[in-house]
Amino acid sequence: MFIETTGIPCETDLEAVADIPPHFREPALRVIAERLHNVIHHAQAQRVWVSIASNACGLTLEVRDDGVGFESVAVTPQVGHYGLVGLRERARLSGGTLEVSSAPEAGTVIRLCLSQNQRGGLD
Repeated sequence: MFIETTGIPCETDLEAVADIPPHFREPALRVIAERLHNVIHHAQAQRVWVSIASNACGLTLEVRDDGVGFESVAVTPQVGHYGLVGLRERARLSGGTLEVSSAPEAGTVIRLCLSQNQRGGLD
């Protein structure tokens, strides 16, 4: 649906999606949805990649684009815009971490790491 709506190619590696524990499903879905929203409205990307991987530590979800990027240290919340702040809070409440990696003209990577030993408060 994303590709048809936006025209932006999106490669996915969702083999581990069946391994997502029920208490991680909502946080994972929210990160993907918010991130794709940001790609549409801000990234000016030509391509997007979404992957979910299970590993010994738990679950790693990554959404990456080849867009314009931004100076990540310069990002400050704006009134009515809580995207990254909300994603970080959701990750924290889930017992995980959210990593943001971006630079001007270098695209953006958002990585959500959720430990299978943690159980967050978003159920």
